[in-house]
Amino acid sequence: MNTPTIALISATNLAIGPAQEALQIRLPDYELWNILDDRLLVDAQAHGKVTSELHRRMNRLIDHALAGKARGILLTCSLYGFVTADYSRSPVPVLPPDEAAFKDVTRSQARGVLVLASIEAAARDSADRLSTHLQHVKSAMTVLPVTVPEAAKAAHSGDRELLADMLTNAVSQAPAGYALLLAQYSLAPAVSLLAERTNRPVFSGPSSAAKELAAMLHT
Repeated sequence: MNTPTIALISATNLAIGPAQEALQIRLPDYELWNILDDRLLVDAQAHGKVTSELHRRMNRLIDHALAGKARGILLTCSLYGFVTADYSRSPVPVLPPDEAAFKDVTRSQARGVLVLASIEAAARDSADRLSTHLQHVKSAMTVLPVTVPEAAKAAHSGDRELLADMLTNAVSQAPAGYALLLAQYSLAPAVSLLAERTNRPVFSGPSSAAKELAAMLHT
């Protein structure tokens, strides 16, 4: 019998490790299939948005995973999460990177949440989508995007301590009662250290998405 697969569609190799780690904990019997287009972020930044052509490019990657008989598909780039709406009727779960984390943030009942990213567009996009989610569930939680450009270099170096230091400094003046949401998978390795240093709830896409995907596949 063939081992069932879960496809991870990524725009940077920095997102792959955190996603794999979370999924291997929740779904150890599944093989992980990495599909990487490392121009997706670069091209979106060059155009200032996800253009219709980039949208179609992500569609082609998802269609490729479906054609390859993946049992579940997880996008790891927050800028492209909206594309999963095209697959709402798919018999195979096609998850955006952070929708499950949005649900976890909502359940936390924090006063507010800071959405952290190393790229301004990613912070703004995730904050906007989280705000929309909160409006739908009639939550008055405040959402504030925070851009930490220097975190990109720390994430690329693989230095979790340095990454946690930079993120901790960025939220040092945050109001009491605010939770933290890491908008990019590449920042997820700092989750535990960041929670310890800030004494705040910290949410990330990989952990929340793996939990939700496991629940869907085990139903």
